[in-house]
Amino acid sequence: MPRARWTPDTPPPGPVPPPPRTEPPHRPRLTECPACGAPISREATDCPRCGHPGPRRFSAWSVTAQAVEATAGCLFLVGGLIETITGNKTNGLLSLIASILLLALAWDRH
Repeated sequence: MPRARWTPDTPPPGPVPPPPRTEPPHRPRLTECPACGAPISREATDCPRCGHPGPRRFSAWSVTAQAVEATAGCLFLVGGLIETITGNKTNGLLSLIASILLLALAWDRH
């Protein structure tokens, strides 16, 4: 049986080489302020021109801290109510006070 000849119009015999690697797109360091349109850094917390909150103002850390404080406040509130109802007034009142403080901290971060 005759062997097929390779021509430039047909794919080469053997494995196909992988496509060339491309670098990920570079993210610019500046972004546009949604309020005034001024260029601001992606690391900025506020726009230097108008004071609008920047991209880093609402970071994942602040959202997580707010969620933790709100969750702890709710748990202390429920625990304080249960302890007050079951007769342990001192621990119940301390838990209620702690819940109010934690919920106030979570609300202040909002």
